[in-house]
Amino acid sequence: QIQQGIQTIINQHGRIDILINNAGYGEYGPAELISLEKGRRQFEVNFFASTRLIQLVIPYMREQYLLKDMSHHDRGGGGGG
Repeated sequence: QIQQGIQTIINQHGRIDILINNAGYGEYGPAELISLEKGRRQFEVNFFASTRLIQLVIPYMREQYLLKDMSHHDRGGGGGG
């Protein structure tokens, strides 16, 4: 479903300029009262689903030259590159 949605965006708009990955939820209460099943489901949604979306969108963004080469960032923290 996610891949189909991304392809629909590409087909209709020709590009993806930004990804705002804002999905997630929480199980509230003491950890010992939250079932492992609910904990796994939360991790699946909050981590793996977000990561999968990034993996599917990044190739299109790279192709569009929207991602900068991270090897050129300022490593010293003092500016000046």
